[in-house]
Amino acid sequence: MSEGMIQYNIAGIADYTHALSQFSAEFDHIGSMARNTVAGLAEYFETQMGSGAYTDIQNQINSGLDECQAVLARHSSAVDVSASSFQNQDHSAASAFGGC
Repeated sequence: MSEGMIQYNIAGIADYTHALSQFSAEFDHIGSMARNTVAGLAEYFETQMGSGAYTDIQNQINSGLDECQAVLARHSSAVDVSASSFQNQDHSAASAFGGC
């Protein structure tokens, strides 16, 4: 291949996008552990001010994890779309030469 060509490994890309989904599942687990830890500290949030702080903590945990998962989903989608485009372009080029 010439130096300017883009090379890609479709199996490697599939492994990478699968790993991203596993990272997303790991964030679910981390969120569950964080929420359980905060729930175990309920007696520290029994005051009027504390109950609002408790809700804020839960919301911040959920918001942070949602943002992490959204970034992973966007990244996975971008990689998938790029891989599909590479494959489609290769098939088009092969068709132009009568290879498909």
